[in-house]
Amino acid sequence: MINLQESDAPLAELNIKLPQGFSEKAEEIYQVVTKINETHNLTRITSLEDFKIRHLIDSISSIGYYPELATDAIKILDLGCGGGFPCIPLAAYNPKLDITGLDSEGMKVKCVAQAAKELGLDNLKTIHARGRELAIKEEHKASYDLVTARAVATADKLIKECRQFLKPKGRILLYKTPDAIKKEDKLTQREAKKYKFDIELSPIFTLPNDAGERQFIVFHSQR
Repeated sequence: MINLQESDAPLAELNIKLPQGFSEKAEEIYQVVTKINETHNLTRITSLEDFKIRHLIDSISSIGYYPELATDAIKILDLGCGGGFPCIPLAAYNPKLDITGLDSEGMKVKCVAQAAKELGLDNLKTIHARGRELAIKEEHKASYDLVTARAVATADKLIKECRQFLKPKGRILLYKTPDAIKKEDKLTQREAKKYKFDIELSPIFTLPNDAGERQFIVFHSQR
């Protein structure tokens, strides 16, 4: 059984408080996702401890840097949602969030939709499409407060891909490693300047069990 606690690293370091019942929900997420994974190969991370750290804790760690995710009614697009992370844990953490998981792979979209249904996450829906195609449609253009992306592409490419989804003064939040941020910095700075985004970096934190360092890079639209 997944034993998720506020004392777990880096939740304690980031001062992330778990809502009532979330530890039990974390176990339910594990059971539902790994069951679907048996036939659809959503993730290679299936052991209890690795799933807890690399999927659940990693997904909700953004709350430590962006605390509004814990309390506010934010409209979010999770670009390249893959197997459902971070969109599934975030939707479970705060029912006020209105999250759309977007992916170009239809099978993954169907699996995330199935998981959301089985988990009773009415605030999470999915769309099968490419970001650049969906962004120009009226119902999605300039419609989101926040776009998230985890292990999808380089930051410069994601700025281009995500910018049209944002409402005025919207934000893009990318789950990255410090090394990736440094490596991508030159092109990131160029594209952020071109499309009028301010850049903010979170403190670096470390996931346990050799899961590596993490850092968020956030782009604030000036428009």
